[in-house]
Amino acid sequence: MPIPFLSEGLALGRIFITVCTGGWRWWRARRRRLTPQETLAIRSKWKPLFVEWLRNQRHQKLSTEVIIRDLRRIDNYPDTKEGKGISAWFRIGLIGNYERGIMLSCGIYELVYDANEEVYYSPAKGARGNTKVTLTGYVPYENIETVDWDGDQYYSYPHIYCYFDRKHKQPYEKLSFCERGNLDEHVFYSEIISFESVRRETKKRGIKSSFLS
Repeated sequence: MPIPFLSEGLALGRIFITVCTGGWRWWRARRRRLTPQETLAIRSKWKPLFVEWLRNQRHQKLSTEVIIRDLRRIDNYPDTKEGKGISAWFRIGLIGNYERGIMLSCGIYELVYDANEEVYYSPAKGARGNTKVTLTGYVPYENIETVDWDGDQYYSYPHIYCYFDRKHKQPYEKLSFCERGNLDEHVFYSEIISFESVRRETKKRGIKSSFLS
């Protein structure tokens, strides 16, 4: 004899499980919480591809510019009308790799190095610094979903689709100032100070900077 409401209960149970599973996957994708195994797999996938691409571009003296695109705002491209905050896509130079991802050049600046206090700060507007640096954005490989290496009809550079941090709306895990170096014709960038450290020191000295405001 069939148990009353058993089939309806089982159906509701299956729906509940499906909803919970889908919700978990959505929440996990939203937060980008990866297991160590998933993180390792992503890094192992992207690292050799970016290392080889950058090596070839430099060897052939070709551009190392790329297009960074926010995966969650892909339909904003190629529109250039944006509100406040970082754009949904932008062109930028890929300058190197680090142990967890790629390094992007956000601009070349001059800082003042105070040897007595061993600190860096930004010079006032119109003044010169004594140290040339590259403001560098560090993008972890796990923030990269896919790459269109050939580009499109607008930009023939690689299009790198990234997960932007929801709070800061940027693909970087950190911003730092780096010095450019050469070793046996190999170009590399060495981190010297974080962006936040320079901003704090500049603010502490009461200096109004043109690019830290």
